[in-house]
Amino acid sequence: MRAWLLAGLAGLALGCRTVPATQVLVFFHAEDELAAEATSIRVRVDTDEGNALDRTDPLSRDGVTHLARVPLVPRDGDASRRFRVSGALLDARGEVLVEVSAVGGYVSHERRELHLWLDRECVGIEPCGDGRTCQLGVCTGECFEPGPLGDTARSQPLCGECETCTSGACAPRRDGTSCGCEGDTCQDGTCRAAVRVHNVFAGELHTCATTAGDGLYCWGSDRAGQTSIGEQRAVPTRLAANLWSVGSCGTDFTCVLGVFGERQCWGWNDAGQIGDGTMREEVVGPTEVTEPALDLIDSGWNHTCGIGEDGRLYCWGGNRNGEVGEQDIGGGVATPRLLAPDDRFLQIATGGFHDCALRTDGRVLCWGLNESGEVGTGDFVDRTAPTEVGCIEGECVDDWISVAAGDFHTCAIRGEGELWCWGGGQNGQLGTGPMLLANVASPVGPIEGGPYALAAGGGSHTCAITSEGALACWGRNDFGQVGIGTTDQNSRPADVVAPGRAAFRALGLGRDHTCAIRTDETLWCWGRNTEDQLGLGDGAGDRVTTPRRVCFPPPVISARTSAR
Repeated sequence: MRAWLLAGLAGLALGCRTVPATQVLVFFHAEDELAAEATSIRVRVDTDEGNALDRTDPLSRDGVTHLARVPLVPRDGDASRRFRVSGALLDARGEVLVEVSAVGGYVSHERRELHLWLDRECVGIEPCGDGRTCQLGVCTGECFEPGPLGDTARSQPLCGECETCTSGACAPRRDGTSCGCEGDTCQDGTCRAAVRVHNVFAGELHTCATTAGDGLYCWGSDRAGQTSIGEQRAVPTRLAANLWSVGSCGTDFTCVLGVFGERQCWGWNDAGQIGDGTMREEVVGPTEVTEPALDLIDSGWNHTCGIGEDGRLYCWGGNRNGEVGEQDIGGGVATPRLLAPDDRFLQIATGGFHDCALRTDGRVLCWGLNESGEVGTGDFVDRTAPTEVGCIEGECVDDWISVAAGDFHTCAIRGEGELWCWGGGQNGQLGTGPMLLANVASPVGPIEGGPYALAAGGGSHTCAITSEGALACWGRNDFGQVGIGTTDQNSRPADVVAPGRAAFRALGLGRDHTCAIRTDETLWCWGRNTEDQLGLGDGAGDRVTTPRRVCFPPPVISARTSAR
């Protein structure tokens, strides 16, 4: 989405003297739809000496993007001075629609930039109070650090949701006040989640997650019974309390694993994707299967693969292109089928109609549909059995540590954190830049950024987490699934940031939406929301372009527990 750069404030320069090197240029931004509801912007600047500016300017309506900047210069060039700048969008009645504020400082003999956004998510939010501002619907401390000149990325607050900006530093809130979702509280400067999310897995139009000690939740479309709820739900809905470990979502079905390896699947079963030995075109309710006992599981469009307790590899479901390792392609396999019986595996990644697995010796094997080069064999011929891939410049390496699969592409991480990708690249999902928007049958990379510790593939987009917990996404972005505030396609890694300072640790990518778990065990989702697959509740809209917190129902406390 094209962004508005609000009202010109060039008259703020101090007289006609030459602008000194020590300076901060402040820019205000808003999305088109929000800016269209406003008629003017009010800007206020306060310094150590008091108020330096308080003015209101009309918004430009000449059909072009306007740069609005507030150049700030410290008195006497003293870089130790600080400033507070705020901006508010006003409607035709002069009422405030939304506002943002920032406290920042200077760098001696450097020009810096501060890009502040007035967010749709902050409209209607109660005032955050002294030392705090609203970002993406969340109140955070208003401390910001201006970036280098020319860095036009959205500036991020230095403080978290349970911190206040005091004298230019983030001070923790220890008052136990409410934060985040219902039941969350501020403790020692951190918003402690009442519901802690352990795993998230996403399908085409639905999403599920497991939580600490509270079971399994699903939301989104239930057109084929894939959520087992009976109807579409816009917020996480609890299915069952159990010691669930991991799970996976296919197009119209879901599977989860218990801590003892038992498997339960439900949803559409026309190709045997439930894996209970049956194959029928009807919705199947939760069906438990105990053999073989599995530790890991992942699902493609209409098939699933898993790794057993002994490291053996199994697949079942649709086999149109050999994705379950059956040479008799075109039908389905209704019972888990053992593949590569002499090998042992550490990880499985299923794409739309292909699969890749990481062997214990650090080599990657792939099979299934290969018309986009997603199997990675250097050609575009389908494979009906696991075939070693991951060959770079003709040499098949054995230091792979992780593998991920999108619908028609694959990525894998080597031992030093290098990320390589192959397969369909028409939407930039390979992350190699605009010069390579095509199908590639062999690994290309390493992808910029990193070192990477984890990657995941969606329909035509990719996300990866660095060893320090930073998140980057790239590829198709028509629903905002890349998570950077626009719907522009990105062919290189772009930083994704959620309010607060917690890092990311887990990913769940759907066809056109993305979910990620932070180290504070909170879940954030963004992208396509046409069937409520983001779990954000009514009114979130059909697409969300930045990470939004997913709230779960507070845990039920029994009378016995509360009486202790």
